[in-house]
Amino acid sequence: MKIVPDQTNFACDLRNILKSVFLINATDTTESAKTLETATLEASIEYHPSEDDVIENNEFSVDPNILAQEALFDTNVYFHLDTEDCPTSDYSNHPRQIQSDERSLNSLSSDLNRYASLREDIANLHTDVTHPETNGTTIHYEVQENYDRPPIWIPDVEAPKCMTCGANFTGGEKNLRAQLCGLGSNKFNFDCGFLKNNKFSMQRKTLIELEQNPEAAQFSDAYTNIFEAFYQAYTKQRHLEELTTTQKDDIEEKTYRLELAMKLADEDKQTIEDLKAQIHYSWKLADNAHAREQQAQEIIDNLRKQVENLNAEIEFKNKMAQDTEEESKEISKNKDGLERERDRLLNEDTGGEINRQKRAKEKLEAEMAEMRILIEDKAAQITELNTVINLHVKQTTHLEQEMKDYKMTYDKLAKDFEAATIRLTKLQDEYNNIGFAEEASRLKNDISKITKVRDGIEKKCQGLMADRDELIIDRNNLRIRISAFEKQIDEFKKYGDNDKRMIDTLIKEKEILSKTLQRQQGVQKDLNKLIQIQEQSKKKLEFELDLFFVESGKLKKTISGLERERDRLAEEQLDLTKTIEEHMEDIRLKKSATEQENKLRQQHNLYEAIRSDRNALQKSLQESTAETGELKKKLKIVFHQTEQLKEDIGMKEKLLVKDENMMRKINKEKENLKIEVMAGLDTIRTLKQDIKELAEEERRLHKTLMSNERTIRDQAKDLEQLMNERDILGSQLVRRNDEIALLQEKIVILQSTLFRGETQYGQRLEDIKLLKLEVKRLRQEKNLMSKSMSNMVDLRQEIFHLERDFTRSRLQCKALEQEIQNPLNVHRWRKLEGSDPEVLDLLQKVQILQKRLLQQASEAVERERQLKEAERLYLNLRQVLSKQPGPGIQEELTKTQRALKLRGDKLKCLVSELNMAELKSVEYKADLQRVTDELTDLKRKYLAEKKSKSHEAHAV
Repeated sequence: MKIVPDQTNFACDLRNILKSVFLINATDTTESAKTLETATLEASIEYHPSEDDVIENNEFSVDPNILAQEALFDTNVYFHLDTEDCPTSDYSNHPRQIQSDERSLNSLSSDLNRYASLREDIANLHTDVTHPETNGTTIHYEVQENYDRPPIWIPDVEAPKCMTCGANFTGGEKNLRAQLCGLGSNKFNFDCGFLKNNKFSMQRKTLIELEQNPEAAQFSDAYTNIFEAFYQAYTKQRHLEELTTTQKDDIEEKTYRLELAMKLADEDKQTIEDLKAQIHYSWKLADNAHAREQQAQEIIDNLRKQVENLNAEIEFKNKMAQDTEEESKEISKNKDGLERERDRLLNEDTGGEINRQKRAKEKLEAEMAEMRILIEDKAAQITELNTVINLHVKQTTHLEQEMKDYKMTYDKLAKDFEAATIRLTKLQDEYNNIGFAEEASRLKNDISKITKVRDGIEKKCQGLMADRDELIIDRNNLRIRISAFEKQIDEFKKYGDNDKRMIDTLIKEKEILSKTLQRQQGVQKDLNKLIQIQEQSKKKLEFELDLFFVESGKLKKTISGLERERDRLAEEQLDLTKTIEEHMEDIRLKKSATEQENKLRQQHNLYEAIRSDRNALQKSLQESTAETGELKKKLKIVFHQTEQLKEDIGMKEKLLVKDENMMRKINKEKENLKIEVMAGLDTIRTLKQDIKELAEEERRLHKTLMSNERTIRDQAKDLEQLMNERDILGSQLVRRNDEIALLQEKIVILQSTLFRGETQYGQRLEDIKLLKLEVKRLRQEKNLMSKSMSNMVDLRQEIFHLERDFTRSRLQCKALEQEIQNPLNVHRWRKLEGSDPEVLDLLQKVQILQKRLLQQASEAVERERQLKEAERLYLNLRQVLSKQPGPGIQEELTKTQRALKLRGDKLKCLVSELNMAELKSVEYKADLQRVTDELTDLKRKYLAEKKSKSHEAHAV
């Protein structure tokens, strides 16, 4: 409102009333009471202000004591104006009414100040409990320790500069300074850096306000203790979170090492079992070789016995065949040759058998020593791994127990803390709702019935005092619970990343609110002017305020829904990051699987080497069996030769018997047939010649037989060499074919796995890209929502400032009403001049506000649609991720694939070995059949020739 210079004394009185209202809002109740007492005790004070002192000419300085005296309207105070326009008047007719009205105004203003300070204390307590620190920095500000008198009220024109550096203030800074000076304390000394940075610590500010309020000063120490305890608990919680993360990493690493050690132990056990089986098999081979050696020794002993028997028979025959010296000589020669041949064969047989057995024994002993060394090494490794496994198992059990304890305590503390915060927020909301409802009802009652305001305000103040007492009790209970929480937090030390993120977001929102508060200060001035001037459009504004309240309730609901959606999206983002980490873990497991496959290839190479050694041993065994077969064949040949010799000797014995009989007959007939002696001698000679020829023929046949046997032996040796070479080449060929087949199968499997891995990798990359785009879109939506939230906060601040300005205007109206009821100046008939804002400007502002409201409503609908779309996409993505196989199924699949691969390799090796054994058995059977056929043919031919010669001899 503009006041022109030619105003009346009513304008002067109105100016003084406004100053008094300002001082009432700025001073404390105790100081006002003191000034009231001093005013009543003083005598009648005359004050003669000039016209320049009461007219707003932007150049005046008033002493605060005089202003206080002007504001109190005591009965002994009289206003004397020196000018003609403002004559002196005596208003002693209404002293009691003026005093009672002034006291009611003072009590009302003090109650309002206490109510505002109580609300700010509760809000600051809530913010300090929920947000103990601001980005880890503590904000300090200066306090001027001067409690002697209230602050001097200086107009904005006379205080345009900084008190320290002399720089000019802006409009917003002056407004902030005026608000801070109106807190009812002179503890603040402002400079330009303080106003520009505006770095208030809510905790420190709350402490100062508690100290300024005498009713709440007793709670300042408890508030500082709560704040320090909460800050210590928060730091300990963060430290414990770091410890738990490190312990979790150690546990994961140790479990991974434990799994590797278990796998290695299983592989070592399998190799040990295989080596034991091979050793057992080699022992069986050695036992079989030893048994065969004993059998060969028994056969040799039997042959020696047979040779001795033959020698005895030959000696006996020699005794009996003394007459036939030539035959005996030939027989002895044949016997000597046969004995030499027999001894040579026996020596060769025994020497070869001994050498072979020695070589096999040495080889087996060397292999046994190597196997023992390997078994000892593996046993040592197994013991070491078992000790490591036991240690890791103990550590894991201990850590799991600790983690369970920590989780239980953390869950308990989190539940208690959440319950406390929910209780605190509920109390705060209830308190705010109660305050807003009471203020709205009070505004309506003031507009409808101005005379009944005093009683309603007193009742409401009583209710507020009761609510304040209840809140103080709740606050004390909360302090007790917070101290209990502090003890539990000191014992168990837990922390969470989600709280930290929420604190950061709330700090950002707090900064945004402070910025919006600074922006809304200019709007506040315009709204103050609108509320002061627009008495005619008051009902319309009340209706619009009701609409604003409804819309603000709706917007609060939407904001709460958006906050829940934001939390849900943050949790979804965390889940997505966890899935990405799980995919990275799968990649790492694949790398470890490749490393394990390399180790398996090394073990497979070792197994191939052992198998080659086993094949060599089998070959040596086959050679020994072949040699024993040859020896058996040779023994059979020798046995057949001895039988043939026995048959020859029997034939010759028969011939000798016949000759002896004939000699007896001849001797008997000698005397009678002397004539036939010569003929008998001739026949004897011819017979001797025939015998010689037969002996020569027998020698010749024997030589041919020996040469044939030698050729047969050479051919058999060559055949065996060729068969061995063929077997070696066949085994090498089969092994190479098997290796080529295995390599081809491995290549096919690796190509298929590589192709599948590439496809899965591409799919994962596409999924990651989609997730990144989704996260980016959600962040953009979050930023848009935060901006809309800031606009909602602006509207809320506007409503709050409108309500506060409305209360001020109501007080001013009340003061004016009292002045109307009790006029202080008789010169009320003079006209006032002034200028009001145009109705068109007000309508334009209302239209602008309506447009903004409609735009924000449309934006809220669009954001709700976007949120629904994001939720639908998230549900689809979660379904797709749930359908995909997890890491447990993939591990089982890899295990089964490995087991099938090993089983297939073993089956292929066994099939190849079986085929080789069958081929060898078929070849051995064919060779044996061929040799037996050749031997039967030779025997048949030899017997046929022998029979033909014997028949010829008998015929002769």
